[in-house]
Amino acid sequence: MNENYNIEPDAELGRTTFEDDNLLKQHTPISKPISPRLHARRASMQEPTWTIKDSFRVTTKDVVQRCIHTLIPTANFFDVIDDRPDLYGPFWITTTVVQALFFSNSITDYVRHLTGSIDNPYSIGKLVSATSIIYGYTAIASVILWGFLVWNKCNPKLLDCVCIYGYANISWLPVSLMTPPFSLLSSFISHIVKWILTSVGLGISLVFLIRNLYPVCQQAGTYLCKLSIAGVIVLHVLLAITLQLVFFK
Repeated sequence: MNENYNIEPDAELGRTTFEDDNLLKQHTPISKPISPRLHARRASMQEPTWTIKDSFRVTTKDVVQRCIHTLIPTANFFDVIDDRPDLYGPFWITTTVVQALFFSNSITDYVRHLTGSIDNPYSIGKLVSATSIIYGYTAIASVILWGFLVWNKCNPKLLDCVCIYGYANISWLPVSLMTPPFSLLSSFISHIVKWILTSVGLGISLVFLIRNLYPVCQQAGTYLCKLSIAGVIVLHVLLAITLQLVFFK
């Protein structure tokens, strides 16, 4: 058996050039296919580790753009955030709504105090109530939605759920700031106007939530999708009624 070898004189030490392809194949080690589990493990090791700081790496322009698309939901919110959900906007929006509710309610109570309707011009307990209601609703509704989607294998992210519910709170900001002037009107007209404002805030936030959550919930099936959307509507209506009775009455 004769094989042809061609050794280049200027080749590196230890390297030989084979002219016979069959011999080259015989000396070439065969790589074994990588198992899917090993491939997934390697991919996860290469991915950067997520930290809480990543949720606050947004610019003012990003937050403003997301607020605009929340109040005017003409585009899918998940396309707007582009797989970059943040906590910066939801945190400050929720905190601002809490302060606005307390501020507007304090002004209303002060006006009533001047007219002799009530004795105390304001109550610090309303600040505690606003914090508990807004933060509690945002956290609980986000976790419930996330758990429902996980249970139905829709592969959601908890941060996405918190982000969308956090930005949905912005609709209550103009409502809370517009209610104090109407307290100067008669009681009957004031109640009607405040209910209208609450209904407008409820409608804007519900349209935003349903428009963006419906495509996600559809992955769980038609029946479960309708059930989840009904749950979102019921919880949001309960929030609106609570705000109306506690702060806008």
